[in-house]
Amino acid sequence: MSLRKFIATLILGIIWVSAFSQTDSADSVAVIPKKIFRSTFIGAAGGANIMFGTESLTELKGYARFNVSVDAYVGRWFNKSVGARLVYSGINSYAVDASDPNPDNRIRVNLNTVNARADLLWNMNNSLGGFNPYRVWTLAPYVGVGYLGMKPKESTTLYNSEIHTIGMTAGLYNIFRISNVVSFTIDLRATTFDSKDFNANNANKRSSYATLVSGTAGLAVKISRNWFVKKNASGAGKVKKSKRTKGSSESVAVPTSVSNAALEAKIAQLEEKASELEKQLADANKAAESNVKKTQVTVVTVKKEESKAVATSVEPLTLFFEVGRPTLGLKELMKLETYIANVIKNNPDKVFVIVGAVDKVQGNTDLADKRAKYIYNLLKSKYGVKSSQLVNEGAHYSPEYNKANLNRVVIIK
Repeated sequence: MSLRKFIATLILGIIWVSAFSQTDSADSVAVIPKKIFRSTFIGAAGGANIMFGTESLTELKGYARFNVSVDAYVGRWFNKSVGARLVYSGINSYAVDASDPNPDNRIRVNLNTVNARADLLWNMNNSLGGFNPYRVWTLAPYVGVGYLGMKPKESTTLYNSEIHTIGMTAGLYNIFRISNVVSFTIDLRATTFDSKDFNANNANKRSSYATLVSGTAGLAVKISRNWFVKKNASGAGKVKKSKRTKGSSESVAVPTSVSNAALEAKIAQLEEKASELEKQLADANKAAESNVKKTQVTVVTVKKEESKAVATSVEPLTLFFEVGRPTLGLKELMKLETYIANVIKNNPDKVFVIVGAVDKVQGNTDLADKRAKYIYNLLKSKYGVKSSQLVNEGAHYSPEYNKANLNRVVIIK
């Protein structure tokens, strides 16, 4: 991808992301002062540059390829994502005149360099991570376009004419916050341009692109509007603000006498109050958590007590037998299996007593014993109930009902 296509793509990307960054909710925008988004800044930096793409530039080795670069600029952030700046960059750069085939005779050419351009900045941190005026490091990719002029200090075979052309720039502007006003900056960029006019004798005049890569470090300072406010005798500054009505306009004096010290004191006071509120909120959260835990313990205790009550209040089971038979029919067996699953198995610590009975007419205690022993063995052998849970009391002749069939039973209790 050529540098021009890259710059065009980067511009479209900045416009797209910036458009989405403007769709913040009303709540989030309300707490951010507008003037923070519209801060103006100036900066200066120094460093080095190196040029690629001019004829036989690769002949230069090591430090001999680098030259001095100086930046000065003024800019402004229009919102939390997008800003612009006007930049001057110079001073010198190196190229190589390789017109002589003998490498020993090739000449390093020192070029006076001037680049005046306009840059479009995109605050990537604010766009992707949200606005934060106290962020330590901010990365702002940018693209730029402007005038580029180069003039050889001494004419050579290939470099005998100065050039005046358009340079296309793409770079990374790194901002490291030192204070609310001052930041340390590192600027890395590449500027591409058409270098065909260096040789005035070039008949073809075909485009020959070169790229100047630069890296500088310096300081940037935010400009406060209060610097330019005229103070009256009492030290209070006033700014006139136009207020328009139908058919007329008038100026209203708006006081701007609040000093930086007063603002800082107010901020400190608000921060102290915020810390106090945070502490109160933390205490309230702890109290709420404690109450929730107590409630949970109470609920668990109540449930355990209810479970114990259920476990200790087990209903007895009555199984009915046919006349003269010591075993159960199918219907009563199904009833016994349900009782085992729902009661006996759920109360492993409870002991169940088995009592047999016959009707008054028969009065056969042996049959009652057989019925009780039958149920005991059935529970133990077939259904796996532990013997420690069972007590067989055998026959118990005590008719309770007038009807004989209601007294031919085994009771588990």
